[in-house]
Amino acid sequence: MKSYDIDLPQSVKNIIREQALFIALDKPQAALDWYDDIFEKLETLSTFPERCPKAPESQYFEFEVRHLIIGAYRVLFRIIDHTVLILDFKGKREYKPE
Repeated sequence: MKSYDIDLPQSVKNIIREQALFIALDKPQAALDWYDDIFEKLETLSTFPERCPKAPESQYFEFEVRHLIIGAYRVLFRIIDHTVLILDFKGKREYKPE
């Protein structure tokens, strides 16, 4: 089975961290659990990232953008050779299917 490297830019890490800090204001343990879960799910992209559907945003780019839904969040990414490049991390409320 083909294995992919995960490229997670600092800017995306910061978005995830900020969301975890927000959750921690009310529920510190839930924030830690959520944070760990997000990174576990991101790691699943190292095998068969093509299982995730094309994101609607893909139509605006010259390359294919896919998305992974994690609870109330979406991870936007692209596949370049043997690397999954994480592009963004968004709340699902920001996504309106056509």
